[in-house]
Amino acid sequence: MTFPALDLTGRTAAVIGGTSGIGRAIALGLADAGADVIPTGRRTNLVHDVVREIEGRGRRSLAITADVANTDSIQTFQHSTYRTPSGKKSWTRTSRGCCAVVALLAVT
Repeated sequence: MTFPALDLTGRTAAVIGGTSGIGRAIALGLADAGADVIPTGRRTNLVHDVVREIEGRGRRSLAITADVANTDSIQTFQHSTYRTPSGKKSWTRTSRGCCAVVALLAVT
């Protein structure tokens, strides 16, 4: 399935938590929209499964395992993604997993 109104051809998306559930659906949806996608999660086998699905859709991908609860792991992921599948520095990032709750009035 493609999304003509949302053409992401030539763009690269890094999806943290992109190996299961909603994150996986987002990663595959971005691939369907034309983006090369780098999904990541804690479970290496799921990372490789989603990478295969993305590549099966004709998109490029990288298999990088990372845990959002571990700062070193996320920094490694960040540095690893500098070598994007398309060679471009075009990013859309989504995140599932850890989040911070902030008072609404503190957000400007």
